[in-house]
Amino acid sequence: MIITKDMMNYKTVNEIIQKDRFPVGWVTVRFDDKDVDLPIQLVLILLPVWEIYINLNLPVLSKHIYLKVGPFGKSTFVKMLTEVYLDILENYNDKISRSEFIEEIWQTANHINDFGIFQLNEHHCGMSLVDLCKIYLDPLIQPIVNVDLDETKGTVYIERTMENANANFIKAIGTRGLLKDNILLEYQEAGVLNSKQIPQVMIAFGLRTEVSDKVIGLPVTGSSLTGMKDICELAVEHQAARKSVYYNKEAIRKSQYSGRKWHILCCYIEKIYEGDCGTQVTLPFEITAANCKKCIGKNIVDDNGNIFPLTRYNIDDYIDKTVNMRSAITCRHTNGVCEVCAGLIHKNLVPGMNIGINSAANFVANVSQMILSTKHFNSTKSQLYQIPYPASKYIEKGSAGFYFKPNLLGDNIKWSMGISLSDIRGNITDLHHITEELPIPEERYSELVSFYIKTEHGEIIEIPLSVEGQSPFLTIEFLLYMKSRYNDLEVTPDCVWIPMNGCKRIPIMRTTIVNDSMMGYVNLITDFVESGKLTKYKDASKALFDFSNLVFDKVFVNIFHVEVMLKAHLVTNKNNWSIPIVEDPTNVTFSKTVKIISNRTISGALSLQGHRKFFANSKTYTTPHESGPFDNYYDL
Repeated sequence: MIITKDMMNYKTVNEIIQKDRFPVGWVTVRFDDKDVDLPIQLVLILLPVWEIYINLNLPVLSKHIYLKVGPFGKSTFVKMLTEVYLDILENYNDKISRSEFIEEIWQTANHINDFGIFQLNEHHCGMSLVDLCKIYLDPLIQPIVNVDLDETKGTVYIERTMENANANFIKAIGTRGLLKDNILLEYQEAGVLNSKQIPQVMIAFGLRTEVSDKVIGLPVTGSSLTGMKDICELAVEHQAARKSVYYNKEAIRKSQYSGRKWHILCCYIEKIYEGDCGTQVTLPFEITAANCKKCIGKNIVDDNGNIFPLTRYNIDDYIDKTVNMRSAITCRHTNGVCEVCAGLIHKNLVPGMNIGINSAANFVANVSQMILSTKHFNSTKSQLYQIPYPASKYIEKGSAGFYFKPNLLGDNIKWSMGISLSDIRGNITDLHHITEELPIPEERYSELVSFYIKTEHGEIIEIPLSVEGQSPFLTIEFLLYMKSRYNDLEVTPDCVWIPMNGCKRIPIMRTTIVNDSMMGYVNLITDFVESGKLTKYKDASKALFDFSNLVFDKVFVNIFHVEVMLKAHLVTNKNNWSIPIVEDPTNVTFSKTVKIISNRTISGALSLQGHRKFFANSKTYTTPHESGPFDNYYDL
């Protein structure tokens, strides 16, 4: 059988499959450059893909064989259509209509989906509990699943043990011919198995966390297949279930609330402008192995002034190099971005789309999905506390916690340690009730964001302690020391000062092992743009690099969306909330999210919250406001 160009369509697929439900053998495909013999099963999958080229009046070449024979999964088709998209975008962009191209891509995706649902029912895979038990009881699998999760060896040991067991299990079920009965082989080859969830079904759940992300020391040695070993493991697993409920309610609420504010703020960057804005200002930006894929599509400027894009073919040449990047931040359009400053991503955006809202939505959608995935997969990645650099001059890590350095201890040392009253839970008078046999865990008494050193000359030095949302707490040893010096304590309205002369070498602070969580990640992002951290940046390049590294830690988005987010946070000055034209990227002004929304436009402020406060503020009526996208909804 010969497949010609007039047969390269979804209609041919249906005709072939209706004649033979299980077609086998080879057919000859007549491409524009040469004939190629291919398995009929592979051709049936590729015919709707080649139809894209036919409908766009483009040549169908032998290089457009995007698949190999084997198990297919969702990711297989996503990668295939991505290759089609990039091929046409890179080679035929000037010959096609973008809207027609996008429509053809979506139509093909629907065809492939329909083909799988309606025509391949007989080929769908399934498994039973018996099939999983056969794998579990295999002599080669038993040494892997029977792991030693001794809680006395610490959380890091347990995590590494689970990681090694998971890797060995995935390798075993993915090796053809290794196991006698391996129902999971096809799933693994198709790439549809969740490599994190499957081991929890077969090996063990391992370490779990509380809602606060504190790692529970007792590991769950049971799995979904074997069940909980005792009531203690059931109680620990119940904490994981509580966390899933919390994440799906409170964490999503918080991320979506932040997303709503970002939508309102970023909507001022409304559209893509055709052509080049003509700016001569670029942003120096370091391309790293971690951020390079997110920078694909951005335009850079060489030493001769030539503008060209970073692509998947040349990006490796710029890793560990600083490039002069055309950026949305320095684009001369204040209510949008030109095509050159946006980069190749503008070709992916639907005409008329509000690009600011789209950028905010891209980020929020990724975060929300990762939070929701907690319901399906709850694991730990212990995050050990690292002493901040300013604090490392004064404290050091010891066997039982963190200690003051020896030069700060002694009978003749005259200095005081200050602790903010807001970091102490309860009242100073509670010290009278503290004994060595604490009825309540010591971490419940305090959470130190920072502490103060007051020298004998009265100089006060603030020492930050909080790192990525993780803060230490006072030890029982130091609480007892404070109790012994109760009459010497100096209590002010904001702080309690503890004299340190005569203090022995005792652990001052300790930390709990916490999990590297999505909730902590959301807090870091929101704190960066909303709490004032961003306002400390004057260099737009430095702000972009630091914020993008923070975002890219867990979320895969194009750097253009990060640029738009930062552009929306730019203000002309403290009295002018308009987005400025950036002439000097080393001297810019950022402001807080809510503050900008409340002052930039009336309609933006009304779209957020706090109407009573807004109408009661005299500046609402005396300060000029610019127009905004929401003005029509308020008849402004």
